[in-house]
Amino acid sequence: SLPIVFNAFVLLWLVAMIYAVVGQNLFSFRSPKYFGQFDMALYSVFGLFTVGGWLEVAHAVKDPAYGPGDVDPNVALYFVSLVLICVWILVQVVSALLVDSFTQACRHEERRALVDDEEQRMRKRGFTKVPFPSIRLLV
Repeated sequence: SLPIVFNAFVLLWLVAMIYAVVGQNLFSFRSPKYFGQFDMALYSVFGLFTVGGWLEVAHAVKDPAYGPGDVDPNVALYFVSLVLICVWILVQVVSALLVDSFTQACRHEERRALVDDEEQRMRKRGFTKVPFPSIRLLV
């Protein structure tokens, strides 16, 4: 299950890199503080994954031609898609995979403990060998 979790993190990393490149191409001239270079853009995208401070970044990259109450469609499309795809979908998938792998590991340990307990009971009854050694292969 570790490769599955690793693959999910790689997918999240790739999507973040794509958003960083798109953000750099769209907004580097408007806000070099957040999207001037690729590393800053990637850092900004990972900061946006937490949905903290996104409003400040959105105002920084907004086209000055739009008034204070107007919405820049490029900015809106970028941020809405980033929140929907990365935050609501991908982060939830990674979290679900982590929880699933943890529960599988717990179940595996419970089965192993049951087999160990049964082996100890068999040895207490006088068996020198466990009658079904192949049960170890199932755990």
